[in-house]
Amino acid sequence: MLGEPYNKRLFKKNTLRSFYHLSRFKWLGEKVKQYKPEVKTILELGCYDCRSLEYLPETFLYYEGYDSNWEGGLDMAIDKLKDDKRIKLFEIINANEFNREQSKFDITISLETLEHIHSNQIKEFINTICENTNDLIFVTVPNEKGFMLILKLLYKKIIDPKFKIEYSFSELFYAGIGYMKKVKRVECEHKGFDYTNLLQQFQNNFKVIEVKGLPFISLPICLNMTVAVVLRKIRVNN
Repeated sequence: MLGEPYNKRLFKKNTLRSFYHLSRFKWLGEKVKQYKPEVKTILELGCYDCRSLEYLPETFLYYEGYDSNWEGGLDMAIDKLKDDKRIKLFEIINANEFNREQSKFDITISLETLEHIHSNQIKEFINTICENTNDLIFVTVPNEKGFMLILKLLYKKIIDPKFKIEYSFSELFYAGIGYMKKVKRVECEHKGFDYTNLLQQFQNNFKVIEVKGLPFISLPICLNMTVAVVLRKIRVNN
């Protein structure tokens, strides 16, 4: 139901929707185990209710989470984790409110968040992430182009005939072939979002070491609805 709380809508047990949305957290846990970064200090942008902590080592020393408190997610996290002195949580709307209490973090996490940041602020957000991350960044964003976009829009239209497709016919064509310059970007929404542009903004300071699709990581990105990225800090030899 549309009126259900966010977590109930997305993470209801034994549903395809739950399988899809939980895949990013499972991916995060698997990649931390694979790359074995030091995970003493953690920064998360778009933490919502801090579900990611369930998939990270419990031995961390400090976690700093930021969220816009959409649908009260941050309030839930504050209530749930209020007794854990290792955790600091902050409500944030604009990039100029991003005031870290910790200057450097071993890893940074941002799951399904960066696509919602306005284009006139995304550069500042990314610069802040890059400047304050010592090792790895874990990012997931939606795949809004190619076959999966068309399939997603058709599915939404089938289950809800009143659903309005906000793409013109030509935009659908260009999005379908991945030529996103011809698709009007709707700020802070999914339409027109191109994950390749986002990756380019990280590459001055971080090397992209893995780009995969979710939830079916063995399939090409074009057959997945989410793009999952691991980036590593570029070390400068003195």
